Amino acid sequence: MSGARCVLVPNGQPGREGFIMGSSMGGLISWYAQTQYPQVFGGAAALSTHWPVTLV
Repeated sequence: MSGARCVLVPNGQPGREGFIMGSSMGGLISWYAQTQYPQVFGGAAALSTHWPVTLV
């Protein structure tokens, strides 16, 4: 899969050791990982053209 990539970069904060980023599906996975595991990931950069948002 050439479009999806995830990168883990250390940020030096104890307990929140990484900053995750990705594009396309990797962006959605990065966002999900940061929201579900904030004790692991200090932040996320997510770039995707699809965000699963329901408009009411």
